[in-house]
Amino acid sequence: MNEKVGERQIEAIVKWGVQRWGSYDYLKTIKQPTLVVNGSKDLIIYTVNSFILQQNIANAQLILYPTPVTDRRTSILSCSCSTSRCF
Repeated sequence: MNEKVGERQIEAIVKWGVQRWGSYDYLKTIKQPTLVVNGSKDLIIYTVNSFILQQNIANAQLILYPTPVTDRRTSILSCSCSTSRCF
């Protein structure tokens, strides 16, 4: 492996992460009530992705927990009953 390979890898990673025009349009077609749950400091699913979902799905509700949502069972069980009944 040489420097050119490393440079091209970095270039590919940067291009992959760039939002393209209309890349979220398919989310606007989702009509079902959608519950988006994430941790405010989640390192696996970055919180910004949850905001993108909530903003682009018409009937979405976002719940952010103050810690990473690594144990999904605990997080979902701690949702209020009234919220979880909607979904």
